[in-house]
Amino acid sequence: MTPRRIEVFFYGLFMDADLLRTKGAHPENLRPACVPGFALRIGQRATLLQNSGARAHGIVMELTHVEIEQLYSEASVPKRPTQNTQQ
Repeated sequence: MTPRRIEVFFYGLFMDADLLRTKGAHPENLRPACVPGFALRIGQRATLLQNSGARAHGIVMELTHVEIEQLYSEASVPKRPTQNTQQ
């Protein structure tokens, strides 16, 4: 059985399909896309910020759930801090 593919919008490093292939993913159906009402901010990570007059440009591609999980579980992808971080 062929795994179901999910459309994913990428706006940072992962929008490079060749990079994803080196990580074992097999992106399909790549196409340019944009999200109105958001601006791209580049810092330590690429981040989308709400901005009513902006448009964030990126790429939509299809990946499987397993491929998405593998990409975001890598040590190189920083985890978001939680609200209840102990000091």
